[in-house]
Amino acid sequence: PPETVKETVLVLVAVVTGVKKSDEWINGVKAISDPGFVKLIQEHDGTVPSKAAPALKKYVATYKVEDVKSKSAAFIAEWLHELAGSGAAGPTKDTNPREWAVFEQIDLNGNGSLDMDEVKFALEKLGEETTADKLLPQLDLNGDGVITFDEFVTGFAKSGLGKVTAESG
Repeated sequence: PPETVKETVLVLVAVVTGVKKSDEWINGVKAISDPGFVKLIQEHDGTVPSKAAPALKKYVATYKVEDVKSKSAAFIAEWLHELAGSGAAGPTKDTNPREWAVFEQIDLNGNGSLDMDEVKFALEKLGEETTADKLLPQLDLNGDGVITFDEFVTGFAKSGLGKVTAESG
């Protein structure tokens, strides 16, 4: 099948089963062929497991519903887009446009995450006295040395720094 259909099915399997998205088409075929898969879909509660969230976000950023030419896969694609748009997979540029605008300005290399140098540059540009060394650990919730958009939105909300941004912007 076309790549758009493959990705649609693989992301569907990840969202419904709660596992990390497989890159192997055969795994998607096996999952949807399982008699219990339909029941999982019927019982799905509209949440996106954390293991599946990155795949769903990447999917909706890459493919539009109209890109999927198969009628049945387009139906699934529409549901995946609605699910992502509801915020169930965490913040996106559509659900948090103000935060995305700030994040995008700080993400100088456009790789979708903020590193120490980008945080330092942004703080210097703003004239903030807070050091990146102090701020990064507050925002880097998983400790991997970079700040994803999820961490950016969550970290600022928890720290109360988002209130300052909202009042000043």
